Amino acid sequence: MNETLQQFWRARLPRERAILAGGGTLVLVVFLYLYIWAPMVKARARLRTALPVLVAQAQAVRHEEKAVLALKSSAPVASISQAQLQSAISQSARGAGLTLGAVIPEGSGALTVRFASVPFDDWIRWLGRLQRRFGIRVKRAQVRPAGPPGWVSVDVSLAAPEVDAQ
Repeated sequence: MNETLQQFWRARLPRERAILAGGGTLVLVVFLYLYIWAPMVKARARLRTALPVLVAQAQAVRHEEKAVLALKSSAPVASISQAQLQSAISQSARGAGLTLGAVIPEGSGALTVRFASVPFDDWIRWLGRLQRRFGIRVKRAQVRPAGPPGWVSVDVSLAAPEVDAQ
């Protein structure tokens, strides 16, 4: 193959060689621009616009980390009995406008709470309030879509702090 190319090159007149070399150089330059330089410039511009967003997200994560560490270091919540747990769950659900389907005691001192159909966002806010106010933790949860978008059917096992720690 190499010999064939050399024969082809030698058979060309100097003017033809100059045209072929110039054309080859032009093709190489266009190839390098289209497949190396232009994609690098586009990627650089994309990264330049994405960097401030990523920096802001990193700062938000650091801020959230500080909040989590502050919550972890806060005083532990007093332990509550299963009856107090059930009362706290029922009262806070009523206060949040959520309708409990059933509250079933578990042998471990936890309670399984069922909701037939609740707005997911309201249910999550309610769980957050339970955790902040009483230290109640979710042991397990089963969430399924129910009805219109954003509504769910929930079976959740909730435990007081001392039950969760076991």
